[in-house]
Amino acid sequence: MNKMRSLWRLTTVVVFATSLGACGAMDTVGGWFEMDDDDPREPVELEKINETVKIKKLWSTGVGDGQGKGLYKIRPAIRGDVIYVASADGVVLALDRNTGKERWEVELEVDLSGGVGVYENAIFVGTSEGYVMKLDASDGSLQWATRLRGEVLAPPQADGKVVVAQTYDGKLQGLDFDSGEKLWAHDSNVPVLTVRGTSSPIMRDGVVYAGFANGRVLAFDSDTGAIGWEVRVAISQGRSEIERIVDVDGTMELVGSELYAASYQGRAYLCGRRKREFVQTPRATARHLIESAMLESDDGLIWRKRALFQEQWG
Repeated sequence: MNKMRSLWRLTTVVVFATSLGACGAMDTVGGWFEMDDDDPREPVELEKINETVKIKKLWSTGVGDGQGKGLYKIRPAIRGDVIYVASADGVVLALDRNTGKERWEVELEVDLSGGVGVYENAIFVGTSEGYVMKLDASDGSLQWATRLRGEVLAPPQADGKVVVAQTYDGKLQGLDFDSGEKLWAHDSNVPVLTVRGTSSPIMRDGVVYAGFANGRVLAFDSDTGAIGWEVRVAISQGRSEIERIVDVDGTMELVGSELYAASYQGRAYLCGRRKREFVQTPRATARHLIESAMLESDDGLIWRKRALFQEQWG
């Protein structure tokens, strides 16, 4: 009988201890699934620095809902004294470059995902539904809208004869500048995992230069879409799909006869415009270089860009 009581007490203690452990475990597991009120889209708090340059704000203005929930990289475009800006909820503005005063505003009642491209008296935007839209730069009136397949995530470009737009599904398409009629299309292979975005094509002297998610840069005849040359900026390699991402989705830059491009993994290339000759850099912060230093064309910045390449041109 005493043995039975002792066993019962031991069982009670064990069960009680196990219950406490389970409660602790439940508290721990419950902590794993607690909702975090932090918004991952909120900008990181800036660190305090010693300012060496004082910046004077001349003017500022807001445009619609900005990037929207899709965080689209909709960029302003400048032509002369006018800045053309757009927002994800379809608002397009023309602002005076010097004063910020609004010249005109239109609401397209569509969700924009790419823009703004500008050529002469025309501006171009792309939508999340795959439309490319041409607007009159003088008043924002719609000239035409052509439906493509896939989101247009980069500003469409034009040369007065052809408009080219790149879509997220790996296609580059040429449209008639005046009517929006489809002229030609190029379909590239899209890897299993890619960065959400595309580079913006460059048009110069009848040639279209475009980078793709498969790590390649191609030159096309703008009238026909025929491929002039092709180079591989990066080779997909690694154990995971993330390591194998090789998207060329940074901003390319054409300086004189030299085309600069970079892949997601930080490999940068310098290509000849009409040749397939190219040189490469070691893995570095090349993507950031393409998007920042290469946006200017003064002698200092060009020298700094070229210094990154072990270039030996004959």
